[in-house]
Formats: sequence, structure tokens, C-alpha cells
Amino acid sequence: MLTRRGSLRFRIGLIVGGAMLLFAGVFLVLSSWILTDYFGRVQNNFTREHLTQFATVLNREAKSKLRLVRDYAQWDEAYNYMRGQSPGFLEENFLPEVNTSGQDLILFFDPSKRLHSFVCPFNAPQVEEMPEGVNIQQIASSRLLATQPRASLIETPAGLMLLAASPITRSNPSSGESAGWLVFGLFLTPPRLSEMAQVAGISNSGHPFPKEMGASDQIRSQILTDILGPVTISFPSVFANPKIDEGIDGSINFRPLSDDGEMLISIKDSATIYLNAMERKNWVLILSAAGIIAIVGIGFIVIDFFVTRPISQLDTAMQKMSSAPAAISRIEDSRDDEIGRLAASANSLLGTALMERRDAIRQRELLASILDSAFESILAFHTVRDADSRIVNLELAVMNHSAERLFSISAADGRGKYLTDLFPNLANPAVFDRFRHAIDSHMPLTFEQSAGALQPSGWYHFSATPWEEGLVITINDITERKQREQELAKTYAEMDRFNAAMVGREERIIAIKKEVNDLRGQLNLPPTYNVEAYE
Repeated sequence: MLTRRGSLRFRIGLIVGGAMLLFAGVFLVLSSWILTDYFGRVQNNFTREHLTQFATVLNREAKSKLRLVRDYAQWDEAYNYMRGQSPGFLEENFLPEVNTSGQDLILFFDPSKRLHSFVCPFNAPQVEEMPEGVNIQQIASSRLLATQPRASLIETPAGLMLLAASPITRSNPSSGESAGWLVFGLFLTPPRLSEMAQVAGISNSGHPFPKEMGASDQIRSQILTDILGPVTISFPSVFANPKIDEGIDGSINFRPLSDDGEMLISIKDSATIYLNAMERKNWVLILSAAGIIAIVGIGFIVIDFFVTRPISQLDTAMQKMSSAPAAISRIEDSRDDEIGRLAASANSLLGTALMERRDAIRQRELLASILDSAFESILAFHTVRDADSRIVNLELAVMNHSAERLFSISAADGRGKYLTDLFPNLANPAVFDRFRHAIDSHMPLTFEQSAGALQPSGWYHFSATPWEEGLVITINDITERKQREQELAKTYAEMDRFNAAMVGREERIIAIKKEVNDLRGQLNLPPTYNVEAYE
């Protein structure tokens, strides 16, 4: 069913639907932000854990090299070699064809920290060629050559090299002083770094980063290792990494051999957790949006079924009731809620309205019968005023049968028309001004008017009584009464003339009688007539 714009049903649907859609939008935005933030933090924690694990693996590798170099340094053959007693020790143990230690560089330093001898299996067959970038003076003056085994990293053009050094002593260290130091060097080539990264659960690029890292939003954390010392882990947050699809470029900063600057190892960790979560997040949001839209639709249907539709039906019934009360006898009020009580109240009002309507019909019929049974002509008018509230005309509202017969016009034809159009003789200033004065003064008015102002001819008695914004005029035909009054007036006039004639004759007789009495007096005769009774 179509809903009218501006109706309560339309407004409720608009407000509820808009509120639900707004909630859905806010929910989706917040959900997207929360999921992105949560999985971004999870990915950052995993990356930190991977880099920490890599540093631990590297520290474990350094510890393993320390044990190995310490074992070799505590051989009596190595001690004797530094004392000049086993000249073939270096060739017998560290040349490429017999090198079982797996080292890329072997250095011997005497007690004064001068380079005694070295061999570089990494440069085979030029084993006596020092690798490029290895600074012997820097190693000799560094903390690497100490009374206890030490390990550190140096940077060379071929890559990072892990150095492990141990003092050279006899198998029983208490039996003599140190004969110098044995240093093992192992290049951390990309394959070796990748192998160590796999142990840590990540993939490694195998190349040092430049000194200036790309992302400004770096996450940094520091761990303390027992062999390599303090290690700083740095990587860009997933929220500040525009190339997150390509992985996370992290770095592990070690304290260098000379304690000057820093030593970087680049680690490229995959962002699998974050990327998979973001991919699934989109599906979750799409499904959530579909679910919310479905919930909005279901909610709207439920609200429409239980709230707006009953209200709309009640509104329709009330409109029918107001336009045609007889067309509806009762509104469904079986619901036990506010709408049911409202319908019950409407039914009560409807019953009262129908009863009052029947009473009004009976009263109107009674009034019409009274009016139609009256011999007088009765007309009721509404006032018609101009912009200045001055009465300029009267509009016919009611006329009875006597008035219809008097003016030869039906009430149906005359209702709603103006006095000036229906009864122009009554609209003349002499009569209309009287009507206007009665309405303005709220005082009843009576007067009689001859047939000169009305048709049919005759005499009429007018009674004008104001009511609210109108006037009730009662017209009574007094033509017969006027005729009888005229005839009676003529009779009275004739009687007056007869009386006048009779009175003159009597006076003349009295005068004659007086004259007879006077003549008899002159003859000395007694009066014949007694005229004193006439005086």
C-alpha cells in the first residue's frame, strides 16, 4: 500500500529507517576501524616477535661460534703454535681442504694484539688474501680481544661478518698465561640470513638497509642479548606502510665492533596476518552490511505491522468516520495496547457522535416540521460583510413552506443565494437598513410594510430577530386585518357623521322649545317645555 508523504506512517518509516541506516553506517565504519586497528596491532606484535626471534637466533649463532672458537683456542696445539712449537698447525686444520670448522676467516693475534697469522677459506684459492673491509687495527683495538670470549659484527662489502674471539690457552687454563687470541669470522651471506630467518619464522632479504629508513612511523624496541649485547628492533607500523602488500621491511640494529654508529640487518617480514584479516574484513563488512540491511528491512516490517499499519488503519477509519459517520459503525479494538485503547476511545466517540447525530437529525426534523407548520413565512439569513466588516448583504440559509408559497421559490433553489438576488424589494435601503441596524445592535425589530415593497400585493408584518452572525425574519400576511381595519374605519366615520347630524337636530329642537317658552312667557302663559334637563 502506498504511503502518503507527510503521514505518520511515512514519517515513522523515514525516521526509523534513517536511524537504522545511520546506525548501520556508524557500525560499519567503527567495525572497519576497530578491525583494522586490532589486526594492525596484532601484525605489529607478530613482526616484533619475529624480529626478536631473529635476533635471538643470531645471538644463539654467535654463542655457538663462541663455543667453537673457545674449543679451538684451548687446544694445546694452538697454544704451541703461538709459541712457535707447532708451525704446521694452521695448514693442518684451517685450509679449505681440511677446514671442518666452517669458518670464512681465521685470525691469530699474539699477546700484544698484533696479527700473528691468518687464513681466509672464503677467498679460496687465495686463502692468504685478507677479505675486503676487514680492518685488523680496528679488531685489535676493539673490545673483541678480551680476557673472556667475545662476539661482534663488522660490515664488509661482501656483507656482515660475525666475529667470535677467545684467548688462546692450554687445555688447563691455570697452567700458563694466554698466548694470544683466536678469532673466527663467518660471513652472514643472504642464504645464511634466510636460513636463520626461516628458523625465526620469517623471510629475509639478506641485504643491509641504508642508514635512512623509509617510513617515519617506526616501531622500535630493545632487547638485551647475552652475547651480542643490546639489540634495537625497528620496523614501520602497518598503518604507515603504503607498500604493505610487499611485506614489512624491518631492521635489527647491533652494537658495532668499535661502539661507533650501528650495524643493521634488514629483515623483510610478510604481513600475512594483516593482509588476510583485511581481505576477510571486507567480506565480514559486506556480510554485516547485508545483515544490517536485512535487519533494517525486518525491523521496518515489524514496526509497520505492529505500529504504523494499525495507526494508519485507525487514521483511515477516523477519516471515514469524519466524512461519513454512518458508513462505519465500529473500529477494530481487539488489541490490548495503546492502539487498542485509542481505537476503543474512538469507538466511544463514534457512538457518542452517532447518537448526537441522530439527536441532531431528529431536532432538525422537528424544527423543520415546526417551521413548515407555521402560517408565518420564516427566513433565516447569514450576514455577508465586506473588508471593513460592514454588512453588505444577507445569504439565505433556511426558509419554510409558507415562505416558499409567499415568494414562489423553493428552499433548495434559494439556499445560499443573496437577499439582493432573491428578494430585491426587501433589499431596498428603507428595509435593508432596518435589518442591518437590528443585527449591529442585537435588538429585535418589528414593522409593517405595505404591498408596495413586496409581491404579491398586500400588507405584511415583519419581525427581525438577530442570531449570532445572521438574522431570522418572520413575515405575516396581515392584508385581511388591514382590510377589516379599513372597513371599520369607514363605519366609524359614517357613525361620526350621523351622530353629528343627530346632535344638530336636537339642539335646534331645544332652541325652538326655548323660543316657544319665551313667547308663552310674553303672553303670561306658563312654559310648555322643560328645557332645563337639556342644559
